[in-house]
Amino acid sequence: MASFRAAVATASPLPPFAEAVAGLGAGARASSGEEAADASAAEVLAVVSEPKPVRVLEMSEAQAGKAPPGPGSDFSSAKAADESEDPRAAGARALKWLLYPMPPSEFFANIWEKRPLVIRRNGAAPGYHGGIISVDDIRGLLERGALTYEEDLDITAYTGGKRTTHNGTGVVAADAAWRGFTEQGRSMRLLCPHAHLRPVYRILSRLEDGFGAFTGSNSYLTPPGTQGFAPHFDDIEAFLLQTQGAKRWRVHRPLSASAVLPRHSSPNFEQADVGEPVIVTELRPGDLLYMPRGWVHQAEALPGDPSLHLTVSTAMRFTWQDLVATAASAAVVAASADDPAFRRTLPRDMLDTMGVARAGDEEDDDEDDEDDEDDEDGGAGSAASRRRSRAAFRERARVLLERAMSLVDVDAAADQMARRFVRQRLPPVVDDDTAALQAAHVDPAVFEGVELPPGQERPAAAASSSASAADPGDAPALSFGSGSVLRLSHPRSFVMAVEGADCAIYHAHTNSVRFEGADEARLVYDLAVAPAVESLIRAYPAWISVDDLPIEDDEDDEDDEGEARVTVLSALEELVMEGALVHRSLS
Repeated sequence: MASFRAAVATASPLPPFAEAVAGLGAGARASSGEEAADASAAEVLAVVSEPKPVRVLEMSEAQAGKAPPGPGSDFSSAKAADESEDPRAAGARALKWLLYPMPPSEFFANIWEKRPLVIRRNGAAPGYHGGIISVDDIRGLLERGALTYEEDLDITAYTGGKRTTHNGTGVVAADAAWRGFTEQGRSMRLLCPHAHLRPVYRILSRLEDGFGAFTGSNSYLTPPGTQGFAPHFDDIEAFLLQTQGAKRWRVHRPLSASAVLPRHSSPNFEQADVGEPVIVTELRPGDLLYMPRGWVHQAEALPGDPSLHLTVSTAMRFTWQDLVATAASAAVVAASADDPAFRRTLPRDMLDTMGVARAGDEEDDDEDDEDDEDDEDGGAGSAASRRRSRAAFRERARVLLERAMSLVDVDAAADQMARRFVRQRLPPVVDDDTAALQAAHVDPAVFEGVELPPGQERPAAAASSSASAADPGDAPALSFGSGSVLRLSHPRSFVMAVEGADCAIYHAHTNSVRFEGADEARLVYDLAVAPAVESLIRAYPAWISVDDLPIEDDEDDEDDEGEARVTVLSALEELVMEGALVHRSLS
């Protein structure tokens, strides 16, 4: 662990950022911001070097009696059927259920991304995870021919220190898969259980509203007394919910400082690579194990019964690195658009003067070099001329970086990160009232080719009350009467971004239940639409009267009178037909 202690010792203070970065946002960065960033890095590394970094919590019988409602409640409040509910509140309840009896505030302050957590509930509430996924569920899917190799199911084994995969092709043959499980000790990894089992889908969709990040799942069915996978670490925050049987887990520290919160999963490790575990623990029905990305783990089912657990995963490549890279890249593009200096060709001698292999040229002693002129014949030139070229090159790069970083727009970068989340997330669960309002107007065509969540019916043709946006010959303003009100269908499934001269809207209501399994829902409008959409975003969960939306006509042009209103209301009607907005008439 010496390497980690050294990393912690040098983590703060970090080298100051270049002056070019100091102008992020509206003003110069306060020193408290630097201190917070440094502390964030140091605290993660510090936990890894603790003698006992794993937190263990046991739920008492008294706490079990006060446990929050589980998935059977859909994490909804006791609202009337015709009342809408903010899904962020349901997401908070899903998090409370997942982590109980630890309060979510404590979890995110002291556990999240820092240390593993074991929550033992088996003694007080062995049925805590009941009704989510079972061995019978998986066997039923196999017998119905609902699973295909690699898309839905992997067959794996781990024997003699080696992991092997035993997949076929096409639809999984139930009898063969079950014989491999019962007679050959092969594990089954269900890759997308939320595409087949509605309880899993609804839990994940609610948790996405709690985490504010894409959330997925796998499920692992392991024969008694076997291990299905080699030691490895993941690129996601993992929550393991034991539903049947029992499994013994070995958790190991990250293998280096660079493996703390990694961006990509590891290859399979040998046992000799991972060292001694920091904890060996058994999970039984109702128990939970949380592991930050980068913590190496392996598990074997205990003798007796098969082991089944659901892994809930989140926070895959949704980091500050991603946001800063997005902001910096956009700033360079913006700077280049207005400044020809960015668009000039790189120097002809760059390959002779720049690069890691040339860095030592700055320190070379060139007293004996009599030819201090640049090489006109196309050679590399003297050491002195190369040093001058390097200095000029580095100064030009510094100036251009400074110009670009002065144009960083953190809000625009956050919109693009939100777009990524909305693109990846599951179709959102909405309350019954919102679902009914969506069904009244949604266009079934927008769901063509989309794999819907399990148990969800494909919408029938909606009876449009007026001309649609597809019929520009009629003013869609007629769609909305004096009593018409609008609202977002779901606040964390809708993003507006200003992209050049366009107002771009992204939503998740036509997403596939499989990761990025449908085209991105992107609708592009005139910028005149942006103020009305912004009002709807900021007002949620309140409804806004169509008459109160900020719609600006060109008062100086009588020929264009009302054109802006037609443009805006046409866009809003299309968003209603996509399911992204809901409409209600109060008249």
